[in-house]
Formats: sequence, structure tokens, C-alpha cells
Amino acid sequence: MLRAIVRADPSLANRKGPFDYKSAKAGMPKATAATNIGKFRAYCIHTSVHAALCEYFGPPVPEQYSRRATSHAVGPTQYTKANALTAVMLAVSLLRELEETQRPITTAD
Repeated sequence: MLRAIVRADPSLANRKGPFDYKSAKAGMPKATAATNIGKFRAYCIHTSVHAALCEYFGPPVPEQYSRRATSHAVGPTQYTKANALTAVMLAVSLLRELEETQRPITTAD
């Protein structure tokens, strides 16, 4: 598998000779625990945002949390404890991500 990765990305190849694991390892970007957790956190948040913003144009009302269905299909299908918890967790995760990345909160134009 490492050989295939090196073949796909020539910048990882050993410039002085044949393939070797030491050169492949040296050419790969260093990953830290913080890097991996940050990418995982961003993935989880972005996936949740995409799910919350799914299109909804009428029956049937989806059971999973949907911002649009919550505002346009008020009723017991959308208004559940699980969906309320999902919405609060999404809001908190977005605020936490802003805090973590120190991105400024700006108003819409």
C-alpha cells in the first residue's frame, strides 16, 4: 500500500534510489494527535451541518433533525427530544469551533 501511495505522489519518492520505507515516511506530512482530532472534529461538524440543511419540500416529514422541516413542518415528527438535542449540540459545536479556530463572527451583509 505504501508503494502505491508513493507511486501516486512522486514527491514522496526516494530521489537517490529505489523505493524504501524510510524515505516514504520522511516525505509524508507529520500528523499529531491534535491534527487528527481537529480534522475529525471538523468532519463531524460539517457532516452535521449538511444533514441539518437537507432539502425539504413537503410530505413526508423527515424524522431526523432538519432545520427547514423544523420551521415549516411544526409537529410531533420533527419536535422530538432527540431532534432538540441534535439542534442544541450542533449549535454548541459550531460555537465551539469558532472559539477553537478563533475565527471572527461577522454579521451578514
